[in-house]
Amino acid sequence: MDAAEAASGRRRPSRAVNRRWLWLVGGALWSGCVAASPGLSPRSVADMSLESLLEVPVSVASLAAESFVDAPSSVTVFTRSEILAMGVRTVEELLNFVPGMQSVRTASRSTFAASARGRNSAQLSNDILFLLNGQRLNDDFSGAALLFNRFLSTGNLQQVEVIRGPGSALYGSNAFLGVVNMVTALDLNEATAGLASHNGRELSLAVSGGDERYHASLFVSGFRDSGEDFADPSAPDGSSIADPRRNFTAYATLQTGGLRVDARHATFSADGFYVFRVTPGNPDNRYRADDSSLALSYALVRDDDRELTLSGGLRRIDNEGLGAPSELNADTMTQLHDFGLTTGTEAFQGGPVVRLTERHLALDGVLHLGSGQQLFGGLEYRHTRFDKLLNQNNYETADLIDVVLFGTPGTIAYYGEVVESEPFGPDGDSRRVLGAYVQDKLRLTDTLRATLGVRFDHYSDVGSAVSPRAALVYRYAPATTFKLMYGEAFRAPTVSELVLTNSPTSVGNPDLQPERIRTLELAWLQEFGPTHVTLTGYASRLRDQIVRVPVAAMDPRLTFDNGGSADLSGLEVELGADITPDLTLRLAYSHAFELVTDPQTMPRNAGSLILNLRQGRLNSNLNLTYRDAVETGTVPAQRLGSAWEANLNLRYQVHGYTLVGGVYNLTDEDVGDFTQTELPGGTPRRGRSYRVGVEIPL
Repeated sequence: MDAAEAASGRRRPSRAVNRRWLWLVGGALWSGCVAASPGLSPRSVADMSLESLLEVPVSVASLAAESFVDAPSSVTVFTRSEILAMGVRTVEELLNFVPGMQSVRTASRSTFAASARGRNSAQLSNDILFLLNGQRLNDDFSGAALLFNRFLSTGNLQQVEVIRGPGSALYGSNAFLGVVNMVTALDLNEATAGLASHNGRELSLAVSGGDERYHASLFVSGFRDSGEDFADPSAPDGSSIADPRRNFTAYATLQTGGLRVDARHATFSADGFYVFRVTPGNPDNRYRADDSSLALSYALVRDDDRELTLSGGLRRIDNEGLGAPSELNADTMTQLHDFGLTTGTEAFQGGPVVRLTERHLALDGVLHLGSGQQLFGGLEYRHTRFDKLLNQNNYETADLIDVVLFGTPGTIAYYGEVVESEPFGPDGDSRRVLGAYVQDKLRLTDTLRATLGVRFDHYSDVGSAVSPRAALVYRYAPATTFKLMYGEAFRAPTVSELVLTNSPTSVGNPDLQPERIRTLELAWLQEFGPTHVTLTGYASRLRDQIVRVPVAAMDPRLTFDNGGSADLSGLEVELGADITPDLTLRLAYSHAFELVTDPQTMPRNAGSLILNLRQGRLNSNLNLTYRDAVETGTVPAQRLGSAWEANLNLRYQVHGYTLVGGVYNLTDEDVGDFTQTELPGGTPRRGRSYRVGVEIPL
C-alpha cells in the first residue's frame, strides 16, 4: 500500500476479491428475487423490455418523433423505467452506458467531464451539446453545459436521447461529437426521500395536474453530503481533504392552448477539494454556480399539413469561484514580502466571477407534403451579454503576473481581503448568433428513406459556418435496417478562449476560427427474435482544432490556436435482449481505431453492462462500466490502468410505496480518472457508497 492509499485509508481490492463479490451479489440477486416472487404482482415495476424500447419515440435526430431504428442518426435512448431501475441519479453517470462516450471525474470544480469518440475536451465537455426539452444548456462563455450545471438530475426525466456523432445541421455549435437531449416528464406525482453515505441527504417533490384548459407540473430536488475523505498529495503531513456537494434544482412547466412555459433554476456549490485544476484541496476553496432560465413557445399554426412555432427565452448565469494554489501559499507570500515585493503575507486566493445574460428567439416550422415527406425549417437568434468577467482575489493578479512570472520591477498590491478587482475579459461585451436551417425527410420507396439538411450559423465575433447532413435509412427486411449517414459539424471558439486575460496560466486569442469535423457513419441494426443488435462504424476528420500552445518562448502561460487536423474512427456495438419476460440485458461496447493520442486521455476500448431482473414486487439491477488504460493531461502524461465499476440497485414495492437501496462502486475499486493536475494516479473516484430511500406516490 503506497502513501496515498495509506493516507486515504483505502486499499485497492484484489481481482480475486472482485470476482467473489460478483458471484455473491449475483447469487443474492437471483435468490432474493425468487424468494420474493410468490403471490406478488408480476407487473409492479415499469416495463423495461426490448419491445417497449423499440417503440419509444425520439425526436433529437430529426425533430420528428420516430423510433431510434428509423432515426437518421446513431441514437441511444434511455427511458425513465431504465434510469430508475439502474439507480442512476445524474445524466453524467448515464453517459457511461452510451457506446463511444465517457464521463469521468475531473480535478476541476469537483465535477464530471463528458467526452466522445476518441477526443477529450477536458472539464469543459464543449464537444457535446446538452439540451433540456430542446433548449441549449451550453453557454457561450465556456461552450459547455457542465461548467455551470453540475450533477444534472434524472429525477424528473421521462427519457434521455443521445446522438452519437455530429448534430450541427440542426443545432449549430457544440453538436460536434454528440447531442444529449433530456426530456422532462409532465405527469409525475411523487415525493422521494433518501439517505446516502458521507451524510448524504436527498429530497424531491414532483406534482402535476390540470384540466382541459391547462396542465401544470412542478419538480423540486435537493441533495447534499459532506464528501469522502481523500489523500491530499500537497500536504506533507499526509492529511486528507473532502469533496462535499450541494445542489438544488427546480423545474416548472405550464401548458395552456398552444402556449408552453418552462422555468428552471439550478444551484450547485462545492467547498474544499480541487476547485480549480491548478489548485489543491484547501478549506478556503469554494465554488458556486446559479443557472436560471425562462422559456416560452407558442404554436402559431398546428394542423395536419403544417406546424409553425415561435419560441424565445431568457437565461441568467451567476458564477463565482475561489482557490488557493499551493505555489502561492503563506510561506511563498512571506518570502515575497521579505523581499519588499508585497505588503501581504497571507496565502494568495483568487478565482473568477462570471455573470452573463442570454436571450434567444426562434421560429420553427414543418410542412407535411404527403407520401411521407416532411420539410423542416427554422430561424434562430441568440444574444449573450457578458455582464461581469472579473477576477476576485486578495492580491492584484496583474501585478502578480508581472512581478513573479516576468520579473518586472514593482510591488504586488495586497488588498487585505478578497475583492473583485481587474477584469479577465471585456465587461459588457456580447456575442450575437444568427442561425437558419432546412431539412427534408423523404420516403423514396416503401423501404428507403432519405434525410437531407443544411444549417448556416453566423457569429458576430468568429464568422460563419455551414453544416450539411445526409442520411439514407434502408429497411432491408422487417428485422434488418441499414443506415448510411454523413454530417459536418463545428464548434465555435468560446469567449474565454478568445478574450481571456489577466490570468497566470492562459491568454486568449481573438483570431481563433471554429473547429470543424466531417463524419461518415455506417450502421447495421438487426433483430434476432427477442434480441436487438446495432453495429456502427464511424470515420471523422477534424480540421482547425483548437489546441493550447505557449504564448512565447519566455512566457510560461499558454494560449489557444487552430492547430491542424486529426482523424477519429471506431466501432460501436449495442445489444439489448429479453432473456426471459422478467430478465433483460443491455450491453454496449466501443473500440477506437484512431483517437487523439497526445496524450491518450480517451480509452481505446470501453463497455458497459446492464442486467435487470424483475420478479413480483422486487426489481434488481446490476450494472457496470469498463474502460482500458488512458493517460492524464499532465506534462509528462501519467498512465492510468484499466478500470471498472459495478453498481447494484434494488427497488421493492409495498403498500403503494417503493423502497430503494443501492450500492455504488460495489467492489470498492480504487480508480483514478482523467486529470490536468499533478495528482498521482489521476483524480480519485469515490469508493464504495450506499443509498437508501423511499418513493411515495401522491
